Amino acid sequence: MKLKLNISQIFIVIIAILASATFIWAWEFNQEVFLAQRGGTYGKSGYGIFQAPCWTKPYLQATPEQLNSLASLHHSFYREISALRNQYLNLYYEIRARIDHPQPDVKMIFEKQKEFSEIKKKMDNLSIQYLLKAKALFTPEQVANLPWGCNLGFNYGQGMGWGRRMNPRYK
Repeated sequence: MKLKLNISQIFIVIIAILASATFIWAWEFNQEVFLAQRGGTYGKSGYGIFQAPCWTKPYLQATPEQLNSLASLHHSFYREISALRNQYLNLYYEIRARIDHPQPDVKMIFEKQKEFSEIKKKMDNLSIQYLLKAKALFTPEQVANLPWGCNLGFNYGQGMGWGRRMNPRYK
């Protein structure tokens, strides 16, 4: 009986040591992220090392004039895309409501789907137009230094994103 008590005590001590080491590691990691956010790569609070946009990384060597021009392009892009986004979401919810209706009107659903596809096409075209305008701001060497999949902020919706697995270089 006494042996079991000693083994359980040793087990508890080992767990406590491992837990404290984990907490120390987490605290140090959070301190690094906190410091990166305060003097972060993007220059704003809230952008840490891992969350900074691809066009603000030091290897791009973008000038302040280029970044200001890019910011003005972002503002005009989001002004133009916001109306299309609202139409897109409203049509999506309308189509879902019509499909979920007990007796759906098939003809109306396909008409709404056609409108939905046209809006998505407009959003895609607008996104590509602005991406090409943004790439024209940088030199060919800077564009070559951009990471694979960097769209310079000209995407129009939230999603899962590309991630490392979608990149053919990492497969």
